[in-house]
Amino acid sequence: SNSSSPECHNEYTRDEFYEERKRMERRIRKQMLKELEEQRCCYRFSRWIKSIAKGIASDVRRFCSDAETFIGNLPLTIGAVGLAIVTLGVAWFKFAEEMLDSCRPVHFHSSQCTFYEFPGCFYCDTSVKAYKVALAFHQICSAFAGVISLLFVMKICIARKVVVDEMNSPTTSSPAGLICMTIVCVAAGRGIVGQMLVTVAAAVHFCVAVWFILMAGSFNILPDPSWYPNTVGIGISAVKTWLYYPMAGHFLMLISLSFFSFFFPISLV
Repeated sequence: SNSSSPECHNEYTRDEFYEERKRMERRIRKQMLKELEEQRCCYRFSRWIKSIAKGIASDVRRFCSDAETFIGNLPLTIGAVGLAIVTLGVAWFKFAEEMLDSCRPVHFHSSQCTFYEFPGCFYCDTSVKAYKVALAFHQICSAFAGVISLLFVMKICIARKVVVDEMNSPTTSSPAGLICMTIVCVAAGRGIVGQMLVTVAAAVHFCVAVWFILMAGSFNILPDPSWYPNTVGIGISAVKTWLYYPMAGHFLMLISLSFFSFFFPISLV
């Protein structure tokens, strides 16, 4: 019985070893299957993310291409739309200020003048509902016109050759002053940033007027009503400039009146 006891013990130990090995193999196999499934999930997820990213990139490229084509083909006459909208907002806002009893007129260069726009400047009770509605309409019109001006600036950056080509002809460059007129109407009375924009736009308008007159003279073209934005229209830039720099504003007003006095009789002939 003593000699059989170790054999039984060895057999028992061998059985336990095999059982333990089988359990370990099952655990390893289960873990490997789990890791494989996780890898498959990660692979499917990464492939899904890549497909989405590729689709988004394709849509962005298509959108950028369409936007570039749209902006590059914008005509200079788009400035007329912006000028009409911003002046619509100004006209109705000033009408509301004239009609409201809570508004009283103040001097343009006083600290109480909030919006530097003709005709007149007013100090109003901003808590009145009618004033809030008029101001909101005015701001919406100005924002729309500002977007149009921004689109033209983007056209200069994106399609510079197209803009240069348009500016080299008196026919296609005649509406260029409309953009400057729109910018000064939108920017006037909007702090230091507005003052800078008005100054730059008025200076550009003056340069455009000089360039246009020289170019029209070289082409021997007689004046016609389409010359207004680049010549007489500088008077709008002059008025907005006068609000910040009176002498420069008077200088541009003199140029505008000179253009009108010289070109108007000729265009009637």
